[in-house]
Amino acid sequence: NSDAQTFKDSDGNYYVMVVNRDVTKPAKIQVALDDTCVPKLQSAVDMLSGKRVPVTRKGNEVQFSYNLDPGDGRLFKLK
Repeated sequence: NSDAQTFKDSDGNYYVMVVNRDVTKPAKIQVALDDTCVPKLQSAVDMLSGKRVPVTRKGNEVQFSYNLDPGDGRLFKLK
């Protein structure tokens, strides 16, 4: 059980917010984005920790995964 929402700020930067909706179990969140939404995406940066998360390309999708604790959420800047 997870949710993801993408955002674009006034400077043209893209973000994705992911949330583990399960408050009892950790989850490995899989994020898949159409590569036309975020051209040349090479990494996602966890805005809380500053950690870079590598992305992979599969067809027209850009993907990354992240482990979230129960009820946790993260905002990633897409670079």
